[in-house]
Amino acid sequence: MKFKYKRIPIQVVNGKIAYVYRPIIPVTLSNGDVSLRYEVLIDSGADENVFDGELAPMLGFEEKDIIGEKDFYGIGMGKVHAYKFDISIGFGGHSRLTTCYFAEDLGRNQYGIVGQKGFFDLFRIRFVYSKKDIEIVPDKEKIEQD
Repeated sequence: MKFKYKRIPIQVVNGKIAYVYRPIIPVTLSNGDVSLRYEVLIDSGADENVFDGELAPMLGFEEKDIIGEKDFYGIGMGKVHAYKFDISIGFGGHSRLTTCYFAEDLGRNQYGIVGQKGFFDLFRIRFVYSKKDIEIVPDKEKIEQD
């Protein structure tokens, strides 16, 4: 499946808006019968998937569902504490059960981050920056069809 890089305004220079292009795609996060659409930055330098903590209760997660916790550095204002849950992440009719972290301190109006564990290990990702394209191919051995 192909996606386009997202064009993001970053600053005003001489009265004009400057833009950057980032590999941000829409995914569906699911927990049982509850699903929501969420935009994520595909970050090859990220070790784990980290999403906004406000999404956890929206997806029906409770304290009893936490399967771990971890501190992250470099994605927010200093240390970011996050809680780990099992969740399905999907796009284009494909989904995969994985684990993700939800962090209260990630920052409002930020994108989620998908990284090496829980995304890159499940999908083959090809970045073609010159065309502003991202191609994601599910690993057929690891994907559940929706």
